Amino acid sequence: MKDSILYNCSATVEMGETTFAPAGNGTEVGLLSFLQEADIPIHILIQRKQGRVKATIPFSSRLKYSAVAVEHPDRPGQIAIYIKGAPEIIMGMCPQALGETGIINVEDPIREDPNGATTTYREDFEQKVHRLAGQPLRVLACAYTELHQSEWQAQADQYPSASHCLNDLVTAGRLQFIMIGAFALRDRVRANVRSAVRFARDDAQMTVRMLSGDHIETATAVARQAGIISSADRGGTYTVMHADQFEAACGGLHSNG
Repeated sequence: MKDSILYNCSATVEMGETTFAPAGNGTEVGLLSFLQEADIPIHILIQRKQGRVKATIPFSSRLKYSAVAVEHPDRPGQIAIYIKGAPEIIMGMCPQALGETGIINVEDPIREDPNGATTTYREDFEQKVHRLAGQPLRVLACAYTELHQSEWQAQADQYPSASHCLNDLVTAGRLQFIMIGAFALRDRVRANVRSAVRFARDDAQMTVRMLSGDHIETATAVARQAGIISSADRGGTYTVMHADQFEAACGGLHSNG
């Protein structure tokens, strides 16, 4: 988890008068702060990736993940690839996971209830994500895989750039990732949002809608906190929709070009 945060990260660590403070993207600053609170010297360790990064995929709302390929300083000859993003996307890339006793298959049972029914790692993970997302917390999953440097180079030589190679390997599903775990982050609704929504709806006669790239449970809970969804709205056919549902309800996308 430490390596996943440090290497798949665009945030930096800046030196103050007496401290080292993460700076940059709010999510990554939060993750680096988490390591600091665990007494991990991020200001030293983050320097180890300098000159070792082979390729990157920046985060985008379309992909819902970011990734990096890095020459690992502790495992000579190995290229480690770290990816983090939406849990439903990342889990779909992971046939394996880090369990309590080592690497396990995500379809392996991890517990059994009194009636003899088993729960797999994948089912347990998805249940926890669903529960956290409804609190609402934004869940971010992390995974990794490794290639020998010669294998990585043979792949990269077939592309105009190493980043093109990494992007193709990930999007085509040619990498078998191992799930590391997930974080749950809280994005607090600002104090004046609920009153602003109420004014827009009641005084200005405006209909307020929210678009979000978050998990649908997280987005729904935030919309309730902000007053966008009322008690009367809950359960409505079009109250909460995935993008593909919205697109289908509107008749699809059409281009005049």
